[in-house]
Amino acid sequence: MSSLDLRRWREIRSSFDELVELEAAQRHERLAAIAEADPELGAAVAALLEADAAAGQRLDRLDFGVSAVLRHASGSAHRFFEALPAPGTMVAHFRVLEPIGSGGMGAVYRAIDTRLQRVVALKLPLHPSDDVGVKERFLREARLAGGLEHPNLCPVYEAGEAEAGQLYIAMPCYAGQTLKRLLAGGGPLPLARALEVARQAAEGLGFAHAASVIHRDLKPGNLMVLADGAVKVLDFGLAKSPDLSRTASGRMLGTVAYMAPEQLRGGEIDARVDLWALGVILYEMLTGVRPFSGENEMAVAHAIVSDDPPAPSALRKDIPRAVEHLVLSLLQKDPAHRYLSAQRLAADIHAIEQGRAPAFRYRRRGRATRWLHGRPRRTKVAIATAALLVFAGTAFAGRQLFGTPPLPTRSAAAYEFFQRAEDYQTRIFTAQEWNAEWQRAAEMLYQRALEADPNFALAHARLANLRSSEQFNPATRSDEGLERMRRGAEAALAIDPKLGEARLVMGFYWRLKDDLPRALAETKLARKYAPENPETYAALADIYRLLGRWDEALSEMRQAAARDPKRNIQLAYVTVRLRRYEEAVRSLDRMIELAPDDYDSMLLKGNIFVKWRGTTDTLAAMLRRLPEGWDAEQLASHARVLVARFERRPAEGLPAAQSITGYHLPGSLVRAVLHWENGDTARAAVEYEHARATLSESIQSSPTNPYLRISLAAALAGLGKKQAAIAEIARSFELADLPGRPPEEDIMMRAAAVYARLHEPDRAFELLEQLVDHPAAGNAISAALLRRDPRWDALRQDPRFPALVLRFAERERLSS
Repeated sequence: MSSLDLRRWREIRSSFDELVELEAAQRHERLAAIAEADPELGAAVAALLEADAAAGQRLDRLDFGVSAVLRHASGSAHRFFEALPAPGTMVAHFRVLEPIGSGGMGAVYRAIDTRLQRVVALKLPLHPSDDVGVKERFLREARLAGGLEHPNLCPVYEAGEAEAGQLYIAMPCYAGQTLKRLLAGGGPLPLARALEVARQAAEGLGFAHAASVIHRDLKPGNLMVLADGAVKVLDFGLAKSPDLSRTASGRMLGTVAYMAPEQLRGGEIDARVDLWALGVILYEMLTGVRPFSGENEMAVAHAIVSDDPPAPSALRKDIPRAVEHLVLSLLQKDPAHRYLSAQRLAADIHAIEQGRAPAFRYRRRGRATRWLHGRPRRTKVAIATAALLVFAGTAFAGRQLFGTPPLPTRSAAAYEFFQRAEDYQTRIFTAQEWNAEWQRAAEMLYQRALEADPNFALAHARLANLRSSEQFNPATRSDEGLERMRRGAEAALAIDPKLGEARLVMGFYWRLKDDLPRALAETKLARKYAPENPETYAALADIYRLLGRWDEALSEMRQAAARDPKRNIQLAYVTVRLRRYEEAVRSLDRMIELAPDDYDSMLLKGNIFVKWRGTTDTLAAMLRRLPEGWDAEQLASHARVLVARFERRPAEGLPAAQSITGYHLPGSLVRAVLHWENGDTARAAVEYEHARATLSESIQSSPTNPYLRISLAAALAGLGKKQAAIAEIARSFELADLPGRPPEEDIMMRAAAVYARLHEPDRAFELLEQLVDHPAAGNAISAALLRRDPRWDALRQDPRFPALVLRFAERERLSS
């Protein structure tokens, strides 16, 4: 590469690095200005930005880089990339596979270590190795990172110089995504997840700081979140020992939006610049926006040095006071007022996660202080604020003075307990699995809040809502629990009849008591009094579903998803049942964009393609993206069984079926079907008998459960017990036929499959014909499922079958 090309590349790279960090509108405006002044430069930068945007979709499985200039190189790449290796090239004993990102100093490739036969991330400098400054900084990164061994830091396997003079650093190749990608969908992260990411980053930084290594360029692109939730701090390319500050040319290194004020002023820096950056990142995770903004880098830098950030609670109401104070402590202009160490920060985040108060005390800057000729002068607003605080005797009065809603209690102690309980409740509702300890902790803290203030209506309602989650689980439901839930809601309503959350809990109570008209009336009141609460719309959708009023159910669920994007998965469940498969996929795409590690949504999307298109390749691709060992609620195991059956390779589904332990659908019944479809009738008979015994025992404790009955019918059919199977089908229909509700489409479909197995085609076709006209059978049966599912093989030669498939296809076309 000539010196002219190198200068031009540096100009392109500098412009790209500036624009890629901007918001879309600012980026478009700045790019237009560059293109007007230098069309060739503008075109080159636009091409890189386009490649960066497209790469995010192609590289979901691995997002290692910082600004992702090189995520997808091709034959049409810009000529300034010609010096970088092509796939298949050897660098020392590493075979380059594909580009996956770039850091501030180099490009990152996925490569194979041919000596140890392992996949690595191979980092190569973007500039020629004869650039002495680049070489020195690049090798310094290897030395600094190579001396750091910590679970939250990215280690260095090896560093060196190839025979051709190419420098390289080999590191682990992680399966995950950067925090930048997690935040790219817009909106804040759940509170528990944001704290977990910040705590792990602080623990890694604390270890680095103890070794006298400062990162200096911490930002979301340099935090990798792995599939198991572990966080890795990446890219120590700008890391330094305390005696280094800038490059030899005096150029400031780092990303302005995350720089501390002392960094921007060019003064002496220490480890607290990393704590400032982590404060900016935590603020962004909690609110969805950065604390300091501006039209360009200069404006952002001015805001960092001069302005106070908006309080996080002004942007997100559910942020606890302890979390807000922690964030604002990290964003103190004076480093002396910040946390002294990352270890102390990590310890305080852990304390908040455990429901305890942090040790560090926030030192508030005077909000109403104005500066005149370098001297502080207190305004009338500041004096009034101070007087009101003294008069009220509580630190909460200031919120009312500035126009924010009044607190739900006058007791500071009650509110403190309430906030801690809310934190636990948030964890419960966002965790992958139920945590009984968190449930008990939240209940205890709400009760402590009510002891401090018996008239705390919202605490009564929130405790009742918390208890309702247990009642929706048949395994933990009890008459006593239902009544405790009702009493809590009524206590709240006695204090505040217009409290939306209390009305919502009353709706839950009547819904669980199967009094749907009263449930509907209470939940409508909840929507009236709390029109921005997405839970009220979701609850209304559920009631309308049970009433068979599907248009209204869909309308309410769309309202819920509009207010809370995480409700898109519930919206997908409604739309797929209504045969709106394309809309269901769009909802799940929004869900996956918001949370790229939402494996439930991924598998549901794959299942929808099976019902919609009859293809299993999307579901198989989603299964390949799962982290090893992930099988929440056995979703992955069932998906693997489905793929094996639909691909007519039932034996391949047996390993996955070994881990299935369902209640309504026991693993023995799944294994029996696989053996039977594989032609192994002897093993199938053993598993069918096992399933019969298991289901018969379950029915003794739950005799009115229609799903247990229809599964027992399938087991009896497999054993050749025709009349007993038919009797269980009739019993399941009786139990599922509740007044005012449409028939259960899943039970109808499974009954039709049992009839097909029993060589009763007339009865099977009668049920399938009814399912064509069922308002919400799209999740149970479709034209594609009829074509592909082996359970319908016994009906395929019947002349009625092709016509039935066409009827389903036409119904789906009209519904979409």
